[in-house]
Amino acid sequence: MKPITFYDLTSRLRTKAWSPNTWKTRYTLNYKRLPYTTEWVQMESIAAVYKQTGAEPTQHKRDGTPIYTLPVIFDPNTNRAISDSLQITNYLDKQYPDTPPLIQLPGLVPQHQAREMMLQAAFVDSFGTHAMGSLWQFMLLRIHDNLHDETRIHFRTTRGDV
Repeated sequence: MKPITFYDLTSRLRTKAWSPNTWKTRYTLNYKRLPYTTEWVQMESIAAVYKQTGAEPTQHKRDGTPIYTLPVIFDPNTNRAISDSLQITNYLDKQYPDTPPLIQLPGLVPQHQAREMMLQAAFVDSFGTHAMGSLWQFMLLRIHDNLHDETRIHFRTTRGDV
């Protein structure tokens, strides 16, 4: 099996990794014991990763402009790129059924599996919209401080003044 390429956001931290969203995918890959390599990406290069891999945008703005976020994986075993941590987890569960499952819980009938997935998606959406909304302003300052100098400019122009 060829290693999966995992695209993660870099920082000035010793460990480089800092984003909770990309950590979800890193934990997933490790839990499933799938071989992977990490490609470290600056924020301003995320769109290029999408174009290079052929990954679908995670969202679109109201005007139709694509939104590109990490994590993204590229699986050379299937020649597929997947974006968004929940979609990546679903893909890995389906593509590698002989590894420990994360969402497709053993013993549940398909209807219950669908319910579990909907509940997780609802939690992620609600948490991101409500709980993170009030914490975001405090997190922005800390994130900004840990970014490479060239990424700070991009961060400020895409997230407002920090």
